[in-house]
Amino acid sequence: MLATDEMTIFLQRQQWLIDLRELRQTPDAYQNLTPPKFLGGGQGRFRLVVPLLHVEDLIGFAVLASPAEPFKPNYEDRDLLKTVGRHVAVHMAQFEADKQLAESRQFEAYNRLTAFVMHDLKNLAAQLALIVSNAEKHKRNPAFVDDAISTIANSTERMQRLMQQLQRREMQSVKRRVSLIEIARRAAERCQARLPRPACGGIDQDVWVEADPEQLTMIVEHLIRNAQDASNEAGSVDVVVSVDGAPGADQAVPVGETSNRLTVPVGAITVIDTGAGMSAEFIRERLFKPFDTTKGSKGMGIGAYQAREYVRSLGGRVDVASVEGKGTRFTLRVPLAGPPEAAL
Repeated sequence: MLATDEMTIFLQRQQWLIDLRELRQTPDAYQNLTPPKFLGGGQGRFRLVVPLLHVEDLIGFAVLASPAEPFKPNYEDRDLLKTVGRHVAVHMAQFEADKQLAESRQFEAYNRLTAFVMHDLKNLAAQLALIVSNAEKHKRNPAFVDDAISTIANSTERMQRLMQQLQRREMQSVKRRVSLIEIARRAAERCQARLPRPACGGIDQDVWVEADPEQLTMIVEHLIRNAQDASNEAGSVDVVVSVDGAPGADQAVPVGETSNRLTVPVGAITVIDTGAGMSAEFIRERLFKPFDTTKGSKGMGIGAYQAREYVRSLGGRVDVASVEGKGTRFTLRVPLAGPPEAAL
């Protein structure tokens, strides 16, 4: 039945239980209501119509068959059936709410995945835009052409991979043992077209962790680009690879770090800049809050959140230390792994 049907309107307005036999015998008691034909007008097998009320809203009604005779419902019977109807309505409303919540969560998960993919595509587009902007000046330089082709090929491969992940509606990681030094160098190379150009440093021996090399590289690349955004062209951006506790791990902005170190040996990549810095309140309240950005329409506000969540999935941790006006140190700490038989 529709919400505009006569009986539906009557049940919503009066919230009465309808005795179909009584309706047939004394229609004025029910404001001369005309029941739908399928109920048989009190002469068929149906006898009672019980409204299913949730708070003050009618979400349906139950039709009960005629019981054994003699049967004449009194006020207590009517009140009991209306109470039962309200209990049934609560369960029906809860079922619908759970169904809608499940659908909302599915859409939320898909939208979040899409936002992450678009964030990575934005970084790739920025890299390609730099090639285009420098092409007019350097297009006759063979070294530039070779580098541009290599960058375009790499970007195409990364975009195809991201689109495949979007079609599967999941972010699948292919973990293997990778060199943090190689990850840092690769991420820094992708950001060389902008000032200040990032410089790599730290220990000379390889530091091995287990991670998806492309995903970890893109996260470090994002941190470097953020550092470049925060710094003027005369500033500096350094990428330092270290083993936690080794010299170089603490070469950064002179600010105290209150978080405890991981209890297992870890490799660390630290991105250090001499830029604008961040307040303690911003780090605590906004830095890792997804979709909260200070870049306006240019940013999506998920880079730091994405970095933290991925490093956590590896069993690691992200630490941030910053002083306003002096700079920021952003450290990714990941548990160490032994070197693979074939190096990255």
